[in-house]
Amino acid sequence: MSAIPVPADEVRFDVRYLSETTRDNLFDESVWYHHRLLPWLNGEAAVRLSESLFSIRTLEYKAEVEWPILSFLSARVRLANVSYLPEGAGSTNFLFLLRSEVAPISWLTVHLALGWYERFFSITSVPLLLFTFSRDQPDHDIAVDIGMSFQVSETLAFGGSIATFEMLNTFNLNNPFALLTADYTPEGKPWKAFAYIRDRLLLGFGRRDELCFGVGYQLPL
Repeated sequence: MSAIPVPADEVRFDVRYLSETTRDNLFDESVWYHHRLLPWLNGEAAVRLSESLFSIRTLEYKAEVEWPILSFLSARVRLANVSYLPEGAGSTNFLFLLRSEVAPISWLTVHLALGWYERFFSITSVPLLLFTFSRDQPDHDIAVDIGMSFQVSETLAFGGSIATFEMLNTFNLNNPFALLTADYTPEGKPWKAFAYIRDRLLLGFGRRDELCFGVGYQLPL
């Protein structure tokens, strides 16, 4: 059983289309950067801009650090912000995770992440370049992500997971999503292209909350 190696520096770009039940459908674009800060500490930063047909809707960004405790286990701490621009509101999410990822056999990777998040809402201002820790409407819950991926050939892999958090945002246990992914890495090339579909649910109402389609690419630096 082995851990999955991660390059010291990576960058990822992706675009998404989101079909939502409670507001206008959205397009968004995001950039994610991974950097090895120290031999025992990794850092991540990401930013995402979402827009509807007629206006910019949200600006999201995060800073995250990861401490590899063992070859298969790491701890993560994330601080992320969402600014809802037309509504004049925002929220800051603090997330702590323990994450394990192993490859029990050469073509199968399994991961499990468990943690806790605390969300701080602000309904009186929009923090564009700062984080907010207002106690106007606090929210907290358990965070979870469980899934696996299958390497079907040297260039193609498929994966699936059920989770309550993604690259930037965190949702409560009543609002989980199912994710299916496909990754293509050309033979002899360092980069990969990917596509995914995500279905997020509102369990208490028994209905879909959001359907998301995304494509992008990732490459080492």
